[in-house]
Amino acid sequence: MNFLIPTLTLLISSSALAQHLSSRTELETILDDQIIIDDYESISLHSGSTFPLPNPTTAANSNDAIQQGYTITAESQVALFGGFLGGTEDVYLRITGDLTLDFDEPQIAIGFDNLTGEGFIITLHTRDESIIEQLATTNSGFWGYNASTQGITSLTITHPTATAISINNFTFGATFLPCPADINNDNAQNFFDVSDFLTHFANEDDRADFTDDGQFNFFDVSAFLTAFTIACP
Repeated sequence: MNFLIPTLTLLISSSALAQHLSSRTELETILDDQIIIDDYESISLHSGSTFPLPNPTTAANSNDAIQQGYTITAESQVALFGGFLGGTEDVYLRITGDLTLDFDEPQIAIGFDNLTGEGFIITLHTRDESIIEQLATTNSGFWGYNASTQGITSLTITHPTATAISINNFTFGATFLPCPADINNDNAQNFFDVSDFLTHFANEDDRADFTDDGQFNFFDVSAFLTAFTIACP
């Protein structure tokens, strides 16, 4: 594995591994047994009816309408809305104006179903409040994002023309580790972590599978080096 050592120098300044996810299956694989899915079905609403929630809303003040772990803030109103999905009545989150979601702990990956009927703009922030990426979605359906080497602390959803933004099955749960490249768990990232990573990579040890795809290749090296550039708090 000596061929990897020059790669360490070449890739040490590579951009952080972050990517849009194309399917809910992909997101669920990343979150694994830490997955939390908020489907907003805590109350029964007939189609067309609205149940207002506090603004901002947390699990503590929503009467179990949402899961613990994040806060929902709307430009105007947070509400549950009764509608028809797949031919049956369903309850989903409806926001008047722009929407902000703040996590109690930074998240590795998130996703939700966009029921607004058209695209909108999503801005994701990391723990130092810097922007990870700003994306324009083009249609309704599943939307997901993986930021496994940065951690998502919040996201905002804006729409230039829609009066309301509707989402369902909001999914999260895997807490971001602030020192992702601390392979030996000594609360520091240094040469010893690089050495341990190379050893694990050579042995095809899961600790070197930084992309969580069951393979050991260049992409794991790139992901590790990107993580290595992130300073521990």
